[in-house]
Amino acid sequence: LDVGAARAAALHADEATRARLEATLGEAYTAHGLPDRATPLLERALATQRRLGRDSETAATLAALGEAHRLAGRVDKAEA
Repeated sequence: LDVGAARAAALHADEATRARLEATLGEAYTAHGLPDRATPLLERALATQRRLGRDSETAATLAALGEAHRLAGRVDKAEA
């Protein structure tokens, strides 16, 4: 996952593709019990998806970010 995250940051793909990849990697980190690694990826993906007006992807990433915060014990952020 760490290699994939590093490659995603350097990827010269369009923003939407990079955001999908970051969201997927963030979800994988969360699933593996690593919410602190997931959070920055999910936050970047979310910002890009919002800027591009990708409503359904934004909603899915927001839910994934909430789950990462919950697993990390940041309930206040998970509920926000």
